[in-house]
Amino acid sequence: AVNPPWTSGDGRDQYFDGKADLFAEVRRAVKGELAALLGPWRPARTRPAFWTQLRRESARLRQHLATHSDDLRVLALTDGPADAAPFDAWVEALIDNGVALEVVRSDVARPLLCAATRALFSAFDARALTALQANAAANESEEEEQSWKLLAGCGRLPPFGEV
Repeated sequence: AVNPPWTSGDGRDQYFDGKADLFAEVRRAVKGELAALLGPWRPARTRPAFWTQLRRESARLRQHLATHSDDLRVLALTDGPADAAPFDAWVEALIDNGVALEVVRSDVARPLLCAATRALFSAFDARALTALQANAAANESEEEEQSWKLLAGCGRLPPFGEV
């Protein structure tokens, strides 16, 4: 049996082994669009500007998903881990800027900082997607504030045992 083609925007036909492959491609495309919406991380010059910019970018993505229900549904319907590749350069630039401003610790290897940040963002995203799907505006600000506290707390903490 021949799989039906899905025609991409550039006129190429792409073939998929099944629905899961097709869905994964659609999800990658949506993530790519969101990464393009986000754009590159622009280095902040001060600590307050760093946090303001990070909150602003987060709010912009949340607003997009709140007003683009198709994208929200695609991101929410997944069985596997989120593909963070479209956001890798953004996270790396964020970490580099945070280290330079001393809001992100510098005593941990950069690859580990980036991986941990992506993992935190992934957890925050999953909670935000659930809240957006449920239109849970009442608890959204409290949930979001908890996420920001956790993220800020991961920054410039002294090593275990040091006070």
